[in-house]
Amino acid sequence: MSVLFDRMLQDLNDTLVGNETLTNVTIGINSTAPTGFPTIDPSDVPSSVPSLSLVPSVAPSLMPSLFPTGVPSETPSVLPTTEEQGLVGGHQDDALANSLRIYGSLFVVIMILFCCLRKKYPRAYCVRGWVDGLRTPLADEQYGFFDWMWKLNSIEEQVLMDECGMDALCFVRVLDFGFKVASVGVLNSIWLMLVYKTADKTPETEFIQSAVVSLSTANLPPGSPRLLATVIAAYLIFGYTMYAILKEFEWFIAFRHKFLSKRLARNYAVYVQNIPIEYQTNAALTEFFSDAYPGTVIEAHLAMKAPTLKKKVAEREGVISNLEHAINIREVTGEIPQAKNLLTRQPEGSAIDAYGKELVTLNKEISETIDTLIEEFNNVQAMDVDDGSILGSSLGGSFREGGPNSPQSTGAFAFAKKSVKGVTSIATNAVKDVGGAVKDVGGAAINVAGSGANLAKSLISAEDGEALTAGFVTFNSLRAAHGALQMIQYNQPHKMEVREAPQPEDVIWPNIGKEAKQVQIGKLISFAATMALCLFWTIPMSFISTLSSIEGLKDQFEWVGTLIENQPWVEGFLAQLAPLLVVVAKEVLKIILETFSKQEGPISGAVVEASLFSKLAWFLIIQTFFVQAISGSIVSEISNMFRRPELIIDLLATSLPRRGIYFIQVVLVDTVISLATELLRVSAVAQAIIRSKVGPDLTEKERNTSFLGVRPLADPLKFYHAQNLSNCVLYFVVFFVYATIAPIASFFVGICFFFKAAAYRHQFVYIYPTFPDSGGHLWANFFKLLPWCMTIGQIVLQGMLGLKKQPIANALMLPLTIATILFQIFVKQQHFLMTQYLPTREAIGADHRYSNNEDFSFVEGKFVQPELREREKFPDNGNEEDIRAFTAKDEENMDDKKVEDENAVEENVEDENLDDTLKKAN
Repeated sequence: MSVLFDRMLQDLNDTLVGNETLTNVTIGINSTAPTGFPTIDPSDVPSSVPSLSLVPSVAPSLMPSLFPTGVPSETPSVLPTTEEQGLVGGHQDDALANSLRIYGSLFVVIMILFCCLRKKYPRAYCVRGWVDGLRTPLADEQYGFFDWMWKLNSIEEQVLMDECGMDALCFVRVLDFGFKVASVGVLNSIWLMLVYKTADKTPETEFIQSAVVSLSTANLPPGSPRLLATVIAAYLIFGYTMYAILKEFEWFIAFRHKFLSKRLARNYAVYVQNIPIEYQTNAALTEFFSDAYPGTVIEAHLAMKAPTLKKKVAEREGVISNLEHAINIREVTGEIPQAKNLLTRQPEGSAIDAYGKELVTLNKEISETIDTLIEEFNNVQAMDVDDGSILGSSLGGSFREGGPNSPQSTGAFAFAKKSVKGVTSIATNAVKDVGGAVKDVGGAAINVAGSGANLAKSLISAEDGEALTAGFVTFNSLRAAHGALQMIQYNQPHKMEVREAPQPEDVIWPNIGKEAKQVQIGKLISFAATMALCLFWTIPMSFISTLSSIEGLKDQFEWVGTLIENQPWVEGFLAQLAPLLVVVAKEVLKIILETFSKQEGPISGAVVEASLFSKLAWFLIIQTFFVQAISGSIVSEISNMFRRPELIIDLLATSLPRRGIYFIQVVLVDTVISLATELLRVSAVAQAIIRSKVGPDLTEKERNTSFLGVRPLADPLKFYHAQNLSNCVLYFVVFFVYATIAPIASFFVGICFFFKAAAYRHQFVYIYPTFPDSGGHLWANFFKLLPWCMTIGQIVLQGMLGLKKQPIANALMLPLTIATILFQIFVKQQHFLMTQYLPTREAIGADHRYSNNEDFSFVEGKFVQPELREREKFPDNGNEEDIRAFTAKDEENMDDKKVEDENAVEENVEDENLDDTLKKAN
């Protein structure tokens, strides 16, 4: 008790002005003290107190410190002040009011500005209305100034899927789902806030002056029976959410199956990885799946290493770009572009002629190299090893003794595959400048497994033509494709694994064919890096959290209190800075985690998005919510905890609900800033302005092509589904935690969901391309995570009820938590499985509908690796004949110009001679 009095007297001394000291203080003692605070016996007063009386005689200037507003004068001074309690909440109301004023006003200005701009500048805000390849009839209708927000909602979902993509439809559906769930929370909050607000004041709650905090469980004293209302509201909200999830599954399964039934290349193909060595050839892989699904396999393409060919193709792309620009110069300006010597920078003839000849040479070299690679690749893979032919093997016969899969021959075959590359080299780099001589590499005789087969081969490089362990198989039947996805294809783990094929344009070819060991190591590295970052990220997020707790900062750092006292605007600035920094931190986090996801060997951009979504979502749950909710609550009350350790539970019970104001600010700031950048397209418009000033711009195609990473309006960025969907996870966590603890949060979350749904529906219709499209995989990932968010909300609620010392309410929450866990187990049994594949009967029905359409050009050749696709390629503005015609005409024009120049020189010489003659005559 002596220590307690000493600390109290020191606090009182700190309130004095200047260097005055507390010399004669009279403290009123009351035998009855509020619950949770000790009574004071006069005999416990330490001798260090100069004077003690039972009658208050304190200087008026000290009264606010000793007796908080609303507390009777007989209240003992050992009670924490209203600021020490942290329950006044005035600064929190001010912070929320300031956020509403700042970001609410900003949002209104943004919406009005956007509604004006979208009508006046359709090229910037209606890209899909004029760009070829992105055009959609949905973008033809612009709607009115404001009514686009609800009229776009009338677009049929089937039409939205066809024109904007399955992922776009799923994303706006998640936002609509959030709005519906938040609406139930709003209806609950109407009566729930009245229950909290009308609670009788007690010594534990009489210090609460914040209007917002008084609408939360913080306004209820420990053990209050009104906490049963919180439990009832939880049952209503979480019960409806589980019902709504089941309805969403019904919707998604129907639309997912419609998507899988469409005639898309991805739906008629499968990706096969870790192919056993005896099937590492196009013919063998085709035969393998033809045995299982007779008459349905169109083609199989095993990936191969071709670094030399890849370099040539990249070189050709550069030449085509230069040639196309040179032709544009000639056609648009009438000038003949000149090729310059790289060293002397002097003209060396027509650029069209130089680039044209180089392109013809590259086309010839690439075509010959492709033919050689394919021919010899198949020859080496098909050779007999120990009298066992790979092409002749079948699923049953490939395991016979001495066969290609037997122990006797597998090792020899692997040695032959890696050692003997059946490829003929066109040594282009060595002979390009000296007439294209062909270097002939002699053959080598190699005895393989005692067969005595002599193979005369030549090499391009050590890697060219080496088969990779993965490829794509395409079918003419949906039944066969989805049957292959669902069957176990091999009798060993991690062999002949069949996965859903991505869009051909979305394939990440450098990752195709990575060994299982490489992929596993990459995933392990990504996981370890993510865990390390999660631990490290706690530091900046905890710092950001402290910024939102002004009272905690004042208690911990005296200079903060002095600064705020001298500069009052700093308090408001810090209150707005914290949620803004959270938004910035999420952007930085996205870049880092995307880098980690790419280390896992993903075969497509959609796989990267799925991995990134999981990482971002859990990071936001752990770091943005838990770290800030817990650390913020502790920081705001840490001083009181040191002063009154026996009140830690009560302080946390009241502090956690008050953190709802901070998370409302985070949601509000995130919504306004994200929609501002999204709708106004600030970055896209700025880049378009820069692009209009730099880079090629002679033709429409050149103006609509990106240059050095700077994009014109006609080349919009893809939509980052993972980043935006993970933000929704944070909104749901805030809602599930605070819908019953601080019900006012439901209003803000619902409003944010409504405007985000309207805004992003607009962007999908008028701006974003449909590529890439995962086919709704992110929807499934999101709803796998949503029950966890519900469980987190319920656990936090149970913890709060425990802190509030209401055992009956806490016990009643337990069945709801158990029901939620059982619900999660239930939906994982079959619901997600139904979304992965097209059921057999639906696949057969789709095949019957398409039976009269034998055109499979939409899938044929789409999964060949890029460097093997085009043997010859020319610019869009000229083929080989055009280039030759341009070259001949340029040569003729240059010859004419040369003759003119020579004639001009002769005339100048004659004039000079005439001048000399006249001078001599004079």
